Amino acid sequence: MVRELTVTATSTLCDLSEAPADVRELADYWHAKRGDRHFPARRDIDPVDLRPYLGNLCILTVVEAGSDFVFRLFGSKLADDIHPDFTGKSVRELRPEALAAAVHQQLEETLSAAEPRYYRVDLTGSGFGFDYERLVLPLAEDRRTISDLLTYSRLNDVARRLWPRPTN
Repeated sequence: MVRELTVTATSTLCDLSEAPADVRELADYWHAKRGDRHFPARRDIDPVDLRPYLGNLCILTVVEAGSDFVFRLFGSKLADDIHPDFTGKSVRELRPEALAAAVHQQLEETLSAAEPRYYRVDLTGSGFGFDYERLVLPLAEDRRTISDLLTYSRLNDVARRLWPRPTN
C-alpha cells in the first residue's frame, strides 16, 4: 500500500535559455537529430548518445490525438525514485492526482505547440514542498505528425526523499 500525498502541483512553462546546462544540451541534441525536418523520429534517438540521461528519460505514446499518453518507456532512476515503474500505464495513473494532471497538461501543451517545452513544477503539501524540472520533446515516426513525446525529468534529492513509498 502507498500512502497518498495531498498536494498542489504548479507547472510553469519556462524559457529554455533559463534551463540548466544538461537540459539545454538535451534540447540541442533533439534539434540536431531533427535537422531540417519538423521532428526527429524515435529511431533517430540513439540511447548511447543519451547515457547520462537514460534513467530519467521517458517515452510516451500519444493516444487518440492527445486524449491520453501511455508510457512506452519509464526511466529506471525515476522508477527507483518514485515507485512504481509506469511502463505501459497511462500518465493519468500517476499519483498524487495533482501530479498526473500537471504532467498531462504539459504533454498536451507540447503536443499543441509542436515544439520542445521546458517546465518547472512545484509540488506542495502539508509540511513539505519541492520542485523538479521537465523537458518535453516531440517525436514523429513520419517526421510530421507527433506520435511520441520524449521527457527528461530532473528530481532533486528532497523530492526523492519525500515521495510516497510502498509500505509492507
